Amino acid sequence: MSDEREKTLKDIRSKAIQETEKLATTQRFALFSSPVPLGLGDDSYDHKQRPPRNEQGKPITSPPNFKVQPARSGKIQSSFFSKLGFTSIGDQYIDPDRRQRIQELKEKQKYATEDRKRFIPPPGYKTLVSSAYQHEQDYDIPKPKIHKDSNGNVQVGPRNIFTNPRDKKLEKYPEHLKDEYDRYHQFEKARMEEDHKILKDKSAFKSTIHVIDNFSKDKDVFGLDKMPPEKHIKEIDLKPMKHEQPFKPSHPTKSGYQGCLNKYPEYKGDPLESTKRRDFEKDKAAFKPNNLGNKTRPTPSVSCFPHNLKREMNARVF
Repeated sequence: MSDEREKTLKDIRSKAIQETEKLATTQRFALFSSPVPLGLGDDSYDHKQRPPRNEQGKPITSPPNFKVQPARSGKIQSSFFSKLGFTSIGDQYIDPDRRQRIQELKEKQKYATEDRKRFIPPPGYKTLVSSAYQHEQDYDIPKPKIHKDSNGNVQVGPRNIFTNPRDKKLEKYPEHLKDEYDRYHQFEKARMEEDHKILKDKSAFKSTIHVIDNFSKDKDVFGLDKMPPEKHIKEIDLKPMKHEQPFKPSHPTKSGYQGCLNKYPEYKGDPLESTKRRDFEKDKAAFKPNNLGNKTRPTPSVSCFPHNLKREMNARVF
């Protein structure tokens, strides 16, 4: 099997090399117009370590591992590893208290007579013994009311109060009524007009209680001879700091128009130049290309590169 496979691989490699040589000699007009040669590149990916095989062609492996049966499941005895048991069965250890009780029972049975027999419990039937006190109920159990008479008819009470049917107009939602913004001022204006009509030429009553002054002035009562001295309010000089003054730099700028170092330059106009046709020189020949675009130089193939050629030559089997 391995010899046949190697022969087929050699044939495939030789065919691929021949095709690449033909493609290298032929002229191609583009880099991607033809398939890439198969004989180029690194073939180290094919060198894999394959496991050794026996005479039958199967890979040689280590001996098989332990084989086990599938896990058991269920709640019956066949699914258990072993039957249920207790560790106390067959154990020679006896509790000393238990040994003492067994010995006491044996002694009682040994010295027991007809008068001193073992205690026998009474049968299952029990007699109920009543108490000396009479039972009294905590509360009276209410009896159900019977609404039927002797003939079996249901007794009905008097009729309830009758009322008129409801008014359907009141159930309707009231309609929206417009409310003007100046409605209050209109009411006030109407009220004032009615007051003027009632008073006519009479003026409204005005009280004098709100006046604080006396009937006669103080100067008329006390005279002007001994007038109190006028109060002179002493002015306080706070000497405020001069904060709100314009800033004065320590090194002012140059004086003059706009503070320039030199005199202001004179005005120079910058008018638009009118376009003019440029005449060509008569003695100068016109430009002529070397060819009319018929020459072609296709891009060289990747297989013609020197490092690819070296790889191809090294990959050949002589």
